[in-house]
Amino acid sequence: MQAGLSIRAAAAALGLVLTMAAAAPAQTDVVEQVRQLRDLVNRQQEQINQMQGLPKSGAPTLNDDQRKEILALIKEELKDRTLPDWVTNLKITGDFRFRTEWIEKANTEANEISRTAQSREETRQRIRVRLGFFDNVNDEVTVGFQLITGGGTRGYGGSDPISANQTLGGDGNPGFEKKSVWFDLAYADYHPKAVPGLDVYMGRLPNPFLEPGNSEMIWSADLRMDGMAAKYRRQLGDGLTLFANTGGFWVSEGVDAGGSSGTAVPDAMLWAAQGYATLALPHVAKGAYATGGLSLYAYTHLQGVVNPSGYPTGGATAAPGNIFPTSGGGNTLNPNGTLYSGFDIVNPFVEFGLDDPWLHKRFSVFGDVAYNTAARQGLVISPATGGRYTLNGNNAYAWLLGVSYGTLKKPGDWQFFYHYKYVGADAVVAMFDDANAAGGGTDYYGSKVTVAYQVATGWVAALSYYYDNICHADLYRESPSYQRLQADFIFSF
Repeated sequence: MQAGLSIRAAAAALGLVLTMAAAAPAQTDVVEQVRQLRDLVNRQQEQINQMQGLPKSGAPTLNDDQRKEILALIKEELKDRTLPDWVTNLKITGDFRFRTEWIEKANTEANEISRTAQSREETRQRIRVRLGFFDNVNDEVTVGFQLITGGGTRGYGGSDPISANQTLGGDGNPGFEKKSVWFDLAYADYHPKAVPGLDVYMGRLPNPFLEPGNSEMIWSADLRMDGMAAKYRRQLGDGLTLFANTGGFWVSEGVDAGGSSGTAVPDAMLWAAQGYATLALPHVAKGAYATGGLSLYAYTHLQGVVNPSGYPTGGATAAPGNIFPTSGGGNTLNPNGTLYSGFDIVNPFVEFGLDDPWLHKRFSVFGDVAYNTAARQGLVISPATGGRYTLNGNNAYAWLLGVSYGTLKKPGDWQFFYHYKYVGADAVVAMFDDANAAGGGTDYYGSKVTVAYQVATGWVAALSYYYDNICHADLYRESPSYQRLQADFIFSF
């Protein structure tokens, strides 16, 4: 009798609390609701204790059957109660990366004399933090926001577009300084039901274009784009899937040409289109596939307009490798060290993969080529050393070959990755490609090796080594060789 009374009393208390919660307006103070709940439970407990002849501070002992009955009553009360859609649809993702890296720069003899103050070796620790929020506005629209740490400022105060790292110790400033946080993503994604497979993005977007093997030959992995893009995917018969991506992006809004007049020039834009197909080949081997495609990237108002040594003001770190001569040589020079070439890039790529029959891990090989049809040739003078050299056809090309083995899905998994690439000085836009190889930029050739291991759920450890040869010294980088060793610990949720 007493146990049944206790259960009914508990159920009555629960029902009263749920009724109060349902009747309360959405803006009711949560703290006040918790206080009311606590007081109600205490009063109910005192009444139960009095009925059972126990002191007010005592508590009845319930057996397993009684606990199950209470849980059943709770489930019955809650079964028709749901949280708002925006709460149930909200997706929160994030990760934290801790990195230790060692860098060695081998200077040329001439630069060794003139730059004795510059360290040839460097060891540092860096962090990257990302936190994203993604939710459905309705069945056809999703919005996304992501915060991220970022590197040094560029231009009018925005963060470096290809770095999300913060150096511990303050990048030469006094230690323990606070770390900057930026908006990394802020976009809407419209995916109409009437056109399955179509996504239309607007705002600050994740890069919509595929690079085989995540090679970063054209686009840094941390790069985001400002503008609009559309992605379309269609599954056909016999394992064939077609993809089409396109977009228009604002590289620079009314950038100053760097002259004393301060006259604004037309917006620098990127217009891009990409098409590729993936074909499943199960008759060849388990998990076998082939991917092939072509990308076209056309920039407007970069040549003779955008000043990479300032973009639009500041140091010469924005586009190391791209040619921007400043004096001499008898050639027609661009004003104020602006970019020597335009950029209209043709980019074919391929990738093949399968599951090996022994360890059952994914093996893939991939190749990537870029040719800038607007790259200029001729005699130029390096703004770094004053030395003259002639640009030839190699200046316009970039190519990459790579392999990967394994995937990271569960604890104990491991992955190996290697690629070799050559990137001509004006083959791609240096301010947007790989931020790690050769110190960032173009005009180099070399290798990258990565070994990664899944330590536990959400925890990956990776070791990467870069060895690159820089073709010509510039204002930012020495030559001929550049080495970088990185140890990463990545924690994702």
